[in-house]
Amino acid sequence: MKHFGKLQLIVILLICGVLWGYDNHIFSGARDVLKDTYIVDRSNILNALGNQIEIEKYEDSNTFYWKTDISNEKLLTICEEYDSTIDTHNITQTKKLELLINNNIGESNIGVCKITLFKEKKYSKILNLKTPTSNCKFNPSTDYFSCLHHEKDIIVYNGNTGEEISRYTYIGGGPGSNFEKMEWMSDHELALYDDGWKSSYENNILRMNVNTGEVTEVCDSNVSNHLREGVLKEYSNPEDITCSDTSEFEALFGSKKWPVSNLFPSAGPADDRFYFYSRWIDSTGIYNGKEWTEGYDRKTGDTFYVSTNDSVLKGIFGDLFIVDWFGWSWF
Repeated sequence: MKHFGKLQLIVILLICGVLWGYDNHIFSGARDVLKDTYIVDRSNILNALGNQIEIEKYEDSNTFYWKTDISNEKLLTICEEYDSTIDTHNITQTKKLELLINNNIGESNIGVCKITLFKEKKYSKILNLKTPTSNCKFNPSTDYFSCLHHEKDIIVYNGNTGEEISRYTYIGGGPGSNFEKMEWMSDHELALYDDGWKSSYENNILRMNVNTGEVTEVCDSNVSNHLREGVLKEYSNPEDITCSDTSEFEALFGSKKWPVSNLFPSAGPADDRFYFYSRWIDSTGIYNGKEWTEGYDRKTGDTFYVSTNDSVLKGIFGDLFIVDWFGWSWF
């Protein structure tokens, strides 16, 4: 029996990788739908086929954008403007962030911006804030968005006027006592999750009525005990997770059958069928780990690879070599 030479083996592996990569999307029968579905991951805007959407055109003067949500061709962002003697028009975003990290640019204003995607290079600040804001979530049905302030205050705003609709302050004590996840359930309700100290709440899944600011305890979930590296542990079963039958759980973790810890905001024709999230493999020994974006198909129960966010080979070869073709592997 003849042995394959190294060149033949490499060619076979590459062909298998390409076929596998295409199969990741063919199984759903929805390539066109995925192409027009957009995801905001930790640092990029992607479509659900893993193609990065250019965002430099949203840059304006000395404004830095932290992308937080996307819906109906509107990108909701946290934006920070800076006063500086340095002309930042002709330097890269990476260099700007280096200047910011090194405190060489003085912060002058923090706010929430809304940018129209593709049709217009239009940016408008809809709200000025005195303190940093995080975890903003947009509701396209009402144009409301909710944001987390001071790690404890949840504030709901009108996205057209910037008017504050309601506010809730988490009164729990101790370090880490704050809401870690927040997702819209309907036009007037938010699902909240806290896995920190239980000094205030006996239950860690809650529901907020944004019209009244009232927060209701739902139940106490053990979901964090069954998730590892962003997804369900190998020997855990969805049936072992408490509260997984609630609508709040589904909003916060994707679904009962495939709960995930890091849901990404997404929008487009595939939004009801698919959801997207980050996965990672921790570094061990000489292996430096990997983080990637993945999707889940509610209709078929399949997962599929979208894009690699961080890996050693991505830095060496780029997206079009082993990283994309072998996205499902440890590379």
